[in-house]
Amino acid sequence: MLSIVPSEVEKKILQRKADSLLVIITELKKRESYLRATQINQLYSVFGEQLNNDQYYHEVLQKNKLKTDSLSPEQYRAALELLSSAENYENSYQKNRLVRRSLNRGDRGNDIPREVLWKSNKFLHNPAIRKELETNFMRYFNRKTDSIFNQLPKTNTCIALRNNVFHNNDRLHSCIYNIVYGGSYVVGNTIGLFNQATNHQQNADLLRPVLQPFDIVLMKSPHHLTDQFIPG
Repeated sequence: MLSIVPSEVEKKILQRKADSLLVIITELKKRESYLRATQINQLYSVFGEQLNNDQYYHEVLQKNKLKTDSLSPEQYRAALELLSSAENYENSYQKNRLVRRSLNRGDRGNDIPREVLWKSNKFLHNPAIRKELETNFMRYFNRKTDSIFNQLPKTNTCIALRNNVFHNNDRLHSCIYNIVYGGSYVVGNTIGLFNQATNHQQNADLLRPVLQPFDIVLMKSPHHLTDQFIPG
């Protein structure tokens, strides 16, 4: 069963949300070197919805076997729509290094796969896909398809190879990021094993006389070794 056909109005609304958010992120980036949690969550949410809209066209392409010399009208339109989405992603997310790298790490909560922007860019500049669409262009020519096709950026084998090989230097950054993240995970969990036993009953007895309904209790762990490295 195919997903619901994406609404053009909904796609434009999502793109406006993305553009507004990117303006905010760009301004924040001028003052800070990181993204705030609020902006990251909003970024993942909007991009996740955009990918969800693309899912319909992915399903159309996968429904029947692709024949390079005779795409069905639905497959032709689906390929064009995915190229159009990839172009939008390139014009917005791809140009912001911080945003691009954050989205390429993926996010399970919003169904964002890893390296999705890189794969989208690779699809956008794939000469074989363009040639396949050009072969079927006159068969399905209309004002809508002509408009989408003419707005796509020019590509060739050199451009495709450059994008695939250099990857905006993100591969090296991703490798370093994964090493640091993995090291931090191992060190943090190892240090967390060292702690003195906590007397929960004694703590409860001290708190019970002063607690009121709806109070929120915060606990510090001074006897944990991690507290010496991450105070708070």
